[in-house]
Amino acid sequence: MAEEMLTLTKEITMKESLEDALGIVLKDYLERRLADCKEEIKRYEAKYGMSFEEFEKRIRDKRFNEELEKKYGTIQVENDYFEWGGAVTDLQYLKEKLGNLNR
Repeated sequence: MAEEMLTLTKEITMKESLEDALGIVLKDYLERRLADCKEEIKRYEAKYGMSFEEFEKRIRDKRFNEELEKKYGTIQVENDYFEWGGAVTDLQYLKEKLGNLNR
């Protein structure tokens, strides 16, 4: 099975070298994941009207936090915080990996 996957990778990328073929596939995957993370981050930025960094600072303000909880509910705000933060972390990680791949 693994051998068939490696052969297919070379075929679909039209590269003789497995290293070149895998590089293309990995780069494509990383770029798609980066786009997904950016899209998710933009959704949260639009929802809350600020960047994650600003949200993270302001969420510690009791009054601001209470306003958000009234508007969206405690569980939703907490879920958004963790999901949004995860997307920001993933974005940084994927950018680093793509940068390493492009070297």
